[in-house]
Amino acid sequence: MERQTLRPQIYEVPHKAIRNALSQLTMMSGYTDYNDSQELEKLQNSFKEIFGMLDVHAAHENNVTLKHLESKIGGSSRHDMEDHEKIEADMRSLEKLFSGITEINGDRTAAGIEFYEKLSEFHANYLLHMLEEEQVTQPLVWNNFNDEEILQQETEIRSAIPPGEMLIWCKYLMPAIGDELRIHMLSGIKANAPSEFYDSILKVTESVLSKESFGNLKAKLN
Repeated sequence: MERQTLRPQIYEVPHKAIRNALSQLTMMSGYTDYNDSQELEKLQNSFKEIFGMLDVHAAHENNVTLKHLESKIGGSSRHDMEDHEKIEADMRSLEKLFSGITEINGDRTAAGIEFYEKLSEFHANYLLHMLEEEQVTQPLVWNNFNDEEILQQETEIRSAIPPGEMLIWCKYLMPAIGDELRIHMLSGIKANAPSEFYDSILKVTESVLSKESFGNLKAKLN
């Protein structure tokens, strides 16, 4: 199907954040010294944070995007739902594998290599899953919902994200998008959310962008 790039894209924002997050996590799992308790703890914290994002994202797709699509075309959600079930099973296996590493009293090098390889495989499969959603499911959404309905689905998803989780998403999203989308998002938050939350989002954004990039963004916002 031809991609209608000027129409709202339900997957664009979360998938850009996830691509960045998984890339960082895979890279981190490759350079971590698994015999250094502090480095292992840092990896564990990132692992929990990013896999938490994936769990939330799958729930949003199942409970909003795929639910609405299923109401239009019976059976249309089955493939993605089954994919999500397999992904969840793979995530739980990786969590079990990592938990086992933390319990090793001796050398953890071999177990760390195994975790890195298994996570890399998961990362590769997840990229393919997202690409399929963008190339197959997104056109189905376009063909069955008008722009207003798609934007309402996006609002439904955003309203289900607590402020603390939104800060985590922004940490991975802001470096992965351009200024046009950053300005659109930040302007919307500034207009509709408490000033304290906007300031928190801006602080996270500053922490993940270069000094030059953040300065240019601030100038455009002002």
